[in-house]
Amino acid sequence: MRRVARKAGDALDLRPGSGDLRVLENFGLLMYTVQHFEFTLGGVLEVQLGLQTWEEREPHFRRWLTMSAGAVARELHLPEDVAADLRELIKLRNRITHFWLIEYLSATQESEAVDLAIETLGAWGLTLNKASHRLHDVGGAIENEASEAEISRIWHGSEPVMSDD
Repeated sequence: MRRVARKAGDALDLRPGSGDLRVLENFGLLMYTVQHFEFTLGGVLEVQLGLQTWEEREPHFRRWLTMSAGAVARELHLPEDVAADLRELIKLRNRITHFWLIEYLSATQESEAVDLAIETLGAWGLTLNKASHRLHDVGGAIENEASEAEISRIWHGSEPVMSDD
């Protein structure tokens, strides 16, 4: 297949069924997953701070909306193995939200690039979705005053959140 480099200023092909449109649709779904992950981080922090009512949560919630996901994660008091995974997840989140679309736009215009982009977005979405679910479970464990060892066990579950691929 002949590679055709996308030139600066080239318009995306947004016709129904086009590769670019399929990629943007998948990117939109991934951004929803990214936001869910961010809100789950804030939810764990709410639990750690023992915030129950909206009146207690509102000032913190408003402040968190102005903070990066990394800053919120740094306020969490979690076992180091969980915190290390969160740092990697935040790096992934930052790549997705700040750089990935530009990387895609500068890539070649070919079906293999589209297929790879959709596969990559799907894998990242599954990782962040798994992390959000585990964070929710960690928040419940914190609420029940679980030990650090128990929090780590819950975070790692039967399979790791982060894969080596």
